[in-house]
Amino acid sequence: MKEHKINLKKVVCNNFFSKMLGIMFRKKLENSCYVFTFKKPSRVDIHSFFVFHPFDLVLLDENSRIVEIKESFMPWRVFIPKKRAKVFIELPAGYVKKNNLKEGIKVSL
Repeated sequence: MKEHKINLKKVVCNNFFSKMLGIMFRKKLENSCYVFTFKKPSRVDIHSFFVFHPFDLVLLDENSRIVEIKESFMPWRVFIPKKRAKVFIELPAGYVKKNNLKEGIKVSL
């Protein structure tokens, strides 16, 4: 199985307030990504309210394998994942396609 290392500046969102805020009101993600961590795999609805640019979203399981991808998630939308994830990562729009990320690939941060 293929592995991918994300070589971007990481902002870890691991408490209530950082998870709630995420990339809201921020400029475009260019050389950074936001990493949201959970104690156990969960299905969390994700919104892009007050996010003014599209971004890619990658959901990882407890083994750091991609279980779901949402490319170019547009502003002012809601995404309801089909699968549970322990980590999800907000990446610059186009990152998934540029790096040929697919479900099943192991991701290291």
